[in-house]
Amino acid sequence: PAPTAQPAKAAPVAATPRGSPAAAAQFRACLQSRARYPTSKEARLQNPRGAVGVAVSLSGASITGVAITASSGSPLLDQAARSSILSSGCGSLAGGASSLSGRIVF
Repeated sequence: PAPTAQPAKAAPVAATPRGSPAAAAQFRACLQSRARYPTSKEARLQNPRGAVGVAVSLSGASITGVAITASSGSPLLDQAARSSILSSGCGSLAGGASSLSGRIVF
C-alpha cells in the first residue's frame, strides 16, 4: 500500500529582532500543523525524507516570500515546504517580524 501523507515536523524558527520569541514559537507551531508531505505519485514512489531550510519574508500579517536556504536534496520536499508555508495562513502569528527562518523536517 502507498504511504499516506503525513504532517511534517517543523524545526524551531528564529525570530528577527522585530519579532518576539513567543511570536516565533506560535509561527513555528502553525507551520508544523500545516506542513504537508507531498502526495504526488512520484513522492509515493521515491518516499523522500529530509530537512528543508527556509527563510520566510513577511509584510504585516502576509507571507510575501519563501527562500530555500538549505535544500533537502529532494525537489519534491523543497517545493512541498515552500507551498505549505505560502498557503499556511500563519503570517499573522509572526508578531510583526519582517523575516523568520528555520527548517521543516519531512
